[in-house]
Formats: sequence, C-alpha cells, structure tokens
Amino acid sequence: IQALFFTYLLSLFFFACDIVEPPFTETSISGPTGNVNGAVRKVLLEDFTGHYCGNCPRAAETAHSLKQVYGDQLIVYAAHVGWYAQTDHDPQKYTYDFRSSQGDELDATFNISAGGLPKGMVNRKEVGGNPIINYAEWGATTSEILTNPPDVSIAISSSYNSTNRELTAIVNTEFLNAINGTYNLCVYLVEDSIANWQKDYDATPTDIPDYTHRHVLRGSMNYTWGEEIINGSVAIGDTTSNTYTTVLDNGWAENHMSIVAFLYDFNTKEVLQAEEMHLQH
Repeated sequence: IQALFFTYLLSLFFFACDIVEPPFTETSISGPTGNVNGAVRKVLLEDFTGHYCGNCPRAAETAHSLKQVYGDQLIVYAAHVGWYAQTDHDPQKYTYDFRSSQGDELDATFNISAGGLPKGMVNRKEVGGNPIINYAEWGATTSEILTNPPDVSIAISSSYNSTNRELTAIVNTEFLNAINGTYNLCVYLVEDSIANWQKDYDATPTDIPDYTHRHVLRGSMNYTWGEEIINGSVAIGDTTSNTYTTVLDNGWAENHMSIVAFLYDFNTKEVLQAEEMHLQH
C-alpha cells in the first residue's frame, strides 16, 4: 500500500480553555518485564494550520488521506498557530479561538508560522536539515519512518468522570531496545470534528461556515514539552508508568476527545514513538 501512495490534550481548573495544567499524580519506573508482542512503529504528524489559511485544507486532506492508508500507525494533531489563527480577521465569522498555549509555544520554538502555513512535522524528523516540511512531503517521510522497527511501545488507559469532567490517563512505556539519552513523555489532548469557519481557496465561496476541523490540539496534561522519564541508559524490557489527572474544559466535546502520548529525544526533539486513545467513559 505504501508503495502505491503519493509522496505527501492542575487538576480542578474548570475555567481553563486553551491551557490545561498538570500535575501528574504518579510516576514510577521498573525493571525488565519482557517485550510487548506485536508492537509496531507509529508516527506522529503535527499539522500547523489556521482557520484563515486558505491553503490549509489541502494539508488537512493530505493528513486524512495518509490516515486512511496507515490507520492506527499514524497519529495526527492539528495546532492552530500564528496570524492565520487569530480571531480578528472577520468579526462575523472567524471568532472561534482554536489556539492553545502549547501550539503557540511549539510555533515560537520551531519558528513555523513565520515561514507560512500550512506546514508540519513528521516525528520531528529532519528532512534536508529541517524538521518543518511541506504537506507534499508528509507521505514519503511517514513511509520511510514506518520501515523501521519500534524502539519503545506505549500503552494508554484512562478513566473519565462525566459529572465533574475529570480525566485520568495512565501511560505505560516499554523499551524494546537498549537506548541511552534524555527522553521526555508528552501527553496532549485532542478534539475531533469541530464544525466552524474555515477559509478555503478551492471552495466557492471561499468562506466555509461548517467546515469540519479534525484532530485539534486543545492542551496538554504535562506541559508543552512533557516530562523527563529517562535520563541515562535503559535496557530492553525496562518500563515506565506515568499517571496524569486533569479536568476537561466545558467547551470541549468529551465524545470527540483523544489522548495523544509520544516519547521524544529531548536533545534532538525527534519522536521515537506515539500512541492515541479515544476517551473512554
């Protein structure tokens, strides 16, 4: 299939909108327990977009097409950033704020929107010396990464109280190879299927009132850059377990929420593994 394809988420802060604060409630690490059978490499696609970006729907279509090809092996979130994500373009239309503090910080750190949108990163892997790539390159980069066996597996479990909207996520990792370095775990919150305005230069008229925004980054359960879980060497079969609790904003549709967890090299920022779990309640 790949050869046929074209080269293309503090406790108790009820008022929080974009910012979802920690803390995590528990962290532990243990020795070898044996490898996870059937673990596969998964890829994180970070789509940097904006509701006033008329070319951004093409990137969203690319992400959706790639998701159709790779299924659960491709994990996508869309961060609305920069000038195109501002809410002052049209007081009658583009008033919904998709932005998050995490997306803003990523944008500032990687200098993404300054170069124009849409842009993205695939596992934050450098292509031609730069992790920020055009959507036409997403497919080839994803395909290349998926040819490599996984170095770590990630499993997510959760509980959700629909009365007080408290969400608890447990993220377990198991290392399938011996590695050395500093590695951070990020746990983001993502909401799918938000109907709102979007500019689309290929549509007539170009302003779409009920465009379906997919995989929207809403916030984090452990800050933008996550939490360090490895500093030094780990052996095959070493495991970590991290528990996080937060309260979902009242404006988020719980039935469309997902937890996205990924492990990355703190020095290079490249992602080793990712996982996604739709909210269970």
